Amino acid sequence: MTLQIIKPKAKGLLTGLLLAILILMPWSKSHAEQVKINSSKTENHLQIVLEWPQAVSFKARVDDAKAPSGTEGHELLLSFNKSIETFDLEKLTKNTSPWLETLHTGYDTLLLQSRNKVTYKIFSEGNKIRIDIARLLPEPARQSSEAAPENDLLITFAEKVLADNRPELMNRIFDMHGDGFLSSRPLLAAQLMLALEDRNSSLRWAQKAENLPQMTLDEQIELVGLYAKLGQSDKIGQTRNTRNLSQQIAGQLNDPNLPQSRKEDLVYAMLEVKAHEQALPHLKQLAYQQGGDWVHSYEETLTKLGRNKELTRFYRMYIKNPGLAVDEKRRIAFLFLEDNNKADALPVFKELAETASAESSDVEQLLFLWGPRPAKSDRQWLADRAKASKNEERTEWLWHLVNNGGAREAVRLAMNEPASEVTDHLFSVYVQALGELDDKKAVASALGQWMETETNPDRLFRYGTLAEDQSLLTLANTAYEKLLEVRPGDKQALKQLGWNSFYLNQWKDTQKYLGKILTRNENDWTTHYYYAEAMYLEGNISESLSFFQQTLEIIGKTSSTNPEMEMTKALSLGRLGRQKEALPIYERLLKVSPRDKKLRVNYISCLMEVGDYEQASKWLTLTAK
Repeated sequence: MTLQIIKPKAKGLLTGLLLAILILMPWSKSHAEQVKINSSKTENHLQIVLEWPQAVSFKARVDDAKAPSGTEGHELLLSFNKSIETFDLEKLTKNTSPWLETLHTGYDTLLLQSRNKVTYKIFSEGNKIRIDIARLLPEPARQSSEAAPENDLLITFAEKVLADNRPELMNRIFDMHGDGFLSSRPLLAAQLMLALEDRNSSLRWAQKAENLPQMTLDEQIELVGLYAKLGQSDKIGQTRNTRNLSQQIAGQLNDPNLPQSRKEDLVYAMLEVKAHEQALPHLKQLAYQQGGDWVHSYEETLTKLGRNKELTRFYRMYIKNPGLAVDEKRRIAFLFLEDNNKADALPVFKELAETASAESSDVEQLLFLWGPRPAKSDRQWLADRAKASKNEERTEWLWHLVNNGGAREAVRLAMNEPASEVTDHLFSVYVQALGELDDKKAVASALGQWMETETNPDRLFRYGTLAEDQSLLTLANTAYEKLLEVRPGDKQALKQLGWNSFYLNQWKDTQKYLGKILTRNENDWTTHYYYAEAMYLEGNISESLSFFQQTLEIIGKTSSTNPEMEMTKALSLGRLGRQKEALPIYERLLKVSPRDKKLRVNYISCLMEVGDYEQASKWLTLTAK
């Protein structure tokens, strides 16, 4: 097919008319291939992609001339070896309107007309054709000398919008004037393009800046910064205008009259050119004087140089700064820990904990560093914090004290606590503290003192269980009896009194307390059994048998069993003379707990009762071993 371009006149009227006629011809649709078209754009680039159902060949013309890729012009005409049809044209027209004045398809053609002169690049990628359109940026030579005053204004405008971080205001300027007016200021142009996220153009202008015959130190520093931001750090120190930059900066930094702000800018520039050794003394001074980001820069530089010992020495001095913020102290303390330096971290966390609440993360970290059994002086520190606190805060400090091996110190504090100021939470701490002590005399003394004035039944019950934990059964019974004075008939107190009396061989007291429960027709097998056993041991054997029988009946009605219940059943059967029925129970229990000596003794007694001395002898031998 011979390709002809129809250059539109009167805003493309003729072209539009001819293309419309082609589109309306009845044979066009039957042969047309449906093509998807989409576009994307940046400030200075537009991309259009045609996706065909299958591969297609084409010819391109730009402004009536056969066009290789990269041709400048206003109009692009693509002619395909297949007919084209698309439903995306209207949407594409809207998306590209700032760029294209005309967008039409014919039977086998696509016509694009740009509003300004552009560069067209066309690429074929399988069944896709990509059209890249770039704004044509006029060269400085194209501008007349008459435009110089206007250029000065445009440059001033560019400087101001860049300083105010409003680079998008340059888009209209570039549309009208291009960016040629910036040819005398390539660094400014590079910075603008970078602000507009056009990295390719920014790099192009930065490379032009490299060709300037002579650059000031500040311009060289700007160029280095640009290369760093553009990911071209490998160029720093390798190009003409960045090669000896570190020596020039070092020369200025040695000026004793250098203003502080200028010094800071130059130190940052020194880091940009990777002159870390030369920057180090200046960084150290700024870090001590100003802290903040300078500390981080100094840390990073020392780390890069592998000078970790020097960094540790710096932290030790820097952390003594009286104006240092708490967050910064905490950060440095954690850095010590990261370096396995507990010795330097510990005093920092203790200092932070001095004024922190008991539940703070600083106190938690201090306790972690102390470990589960801190030194006596550390436990005293916790006790002092508790003494100086009130209410719930005091309770939290005491929890720390008890949980970190200071139960004895907590009990001493408890002994001096007025009963009226002991809250339930504080009481819980003291209870745990007593439980932690393996000192019956201390527990007995504390419990005895508290019980004298205590009237709270729940606390009295806790005193009783604490005494039981230390095998102080008589003291436990004192607590339960006092509980019954304020809450008569308390079932659990009566049970505990009955059981404790049983183990104290006080059979009459066991019957007294448990008997009060049995009068309520309680179906409690443990109460029936201990009551029966107390009667049996006291010598009232015949009277006890009915209670052993009731124990068995209650157990028999219970849906689930446990070893204690099974043991009680076997013992009750033995008391009733039904040892043969008890034997299989003992045997089942021994399969689960073969080393239980109490169980073995009861089993051997049962064997002897039924006359199985041979089996009893074997178990006696095993038990002796």
